[in-house]
Amino acid sequence: MEDIWILEKEPIRVSFSTKGYDFYKGGRGLTGLPVKAYLRLIAVKGKNKAEISSVSDLKRYVSIEKPDEALEFVRLFTSIETHYLFPEIHYIEPAVAVDTPRPGEYTEEYGVLMNLEKATARREKDYFVIERNLLDKTGKLFRAIEHVGRDGAYSLIKKTIIVEVALISYPIYQ
Repeated sequence: MEDIWILEKEPIRVSFSTKGYDFYKGGRGLTGLPVKAYLRLIAVKGKNKAEISSVSDLKRYVSIEKPDEALEFVRLFTSIETHYLFPEIHYIEPAVAVDTPRPGEYTEEYGVLMNLEKATARREKDYFVIERNLLDKTGKLFRAIEHVGRDGAYSLIKKTIIVEVALISYPIYQ
């Protein structure tokens, strides 16, 4: 079995419970270039390390109690900073650029033109409902409705297309 390694000393900070685990960017065995293409989320508790290879694997490591925690949870696998840790997810949550837009970012003017709404999160029964804008690898921009269970169970429930080809580029790591 190949050894699990950690890339950075500081863990990824999250507000939801990780059941005593810290999350890091890391991997298993040898890596290649670009490094981001080989990185995965690593859960560490004491000397125990586990590679989290899919969003469904997170269920063993998280507990979500509030709507803002549910929103932060889905951003763990769809933000520009960490989406590449989950290769089975083929969309990101685009963000407003601070300066010149980089991959995954758009200008405020574009957001107004496309009538992009801010992300929302609310509790319903035993789960949370997230509504936000997502961009897929083909450039399709859509408004998503997602469900997050208190145990981290995740489902993309509905996609409403905003535009077939957005003026936002999807980050590629090959």
